[in-house]
Amino acid sequence: MGRAHQPGQQFHGVRRIPRLPQDLVSGDDDRVRAQRDRSGQGVGAALRHRIEIGALRSDFIRRFEANGSYTYKRYWAKGSDWDSQLHELRLGFESLLAWKLEYDVWGSVGFMPFDNISSYPQPGAPPPGTLSDPRKDFIGQVGADLERPICDHFSVSTRYTYLRNESNVTVFDYSRHVVGGYLNAYF
Repeated sequence: MGRAHQPGQQFHGVRRIPRLPQDLVSGDDDRVRAQRDRSGQGVGAALRHRIEIGALRSDFIRRFEANGSYTYKRYWAKGSDWDSQLHELRLGFESLLAWKLEYDVWGSVGFMPFDNISSYPQPGAPPPGTLSDPRKDFIGQVGADLERPICDHFSVSTRYTYLRNESNVTVFDYSRHVVGGYLNAYF
């Protein structure tokens, strides 16, 4: 029998990456795992206003609209870590361009207060369960989409989104860029 492999040791010439502490990934007991269960139900409502700006029409810009919205969402999860609300304001522009291209650019800011104190440990903070403030996320996003129909029920598109999530719980404090190409089906 060989000796057990330890994370971070050389193994057949490949360096193994150490694992995250188990309590950060899945919880250290059944109680914590239950708190982190994201499955649940939610409701939401939104108000959206659109206005066409005819002064920008040209041979290239066939239609140009400005839009704004407010969205409210309420979510109840099986795990208490995820019970939350969302308040989001979004502003954007949509245009129909020459060659049947549709262009959409937008930005949003959101505030997401959570109902309960997070079970995720904080670096340099007291142990989980001893923090006094529930999780609060401030979310900023910008995005752009370019889409073109290829037949009655299909289109192709490309999309870029930048998201910045600022949270008082370190594991949820992050930013990300998403770039993609898509084949869309409409029924």
